[in-house]
Amino acid sequence: MQPPVPERWRAHLHRGGCAAQQAAAGAPPEFDRRGFQHLMLNSPGARFLLAIAGIVLVIVAGMLGYMVIEGFSPLDALYMSVI
Repeated sequence: MQPPVPERWRAHLHRGGCAAQQAAAGAPPEFDRRGFQHLMLNSPGARFLLAIAGIVLVIVAGMLGYMVIEGFSPLDALYMSVI
């Protein structure tokens, strides 16, 4: 007799395939081949935060580049990165 499937895994079982087989074998379905992306970007809020984080990362990288390579002040580097 198999032990019951924990409640936190039940949400993954409706997807079938590898996750359902691993859950039946006792392994958590989070270890399927798709990784964690299908869990993280389901909501519009998560996608929005990811986009904002990407924009901020590009601006910060640009600022650092202007500061290190050109010797700009932080405010000038921010201005040049944004325009």
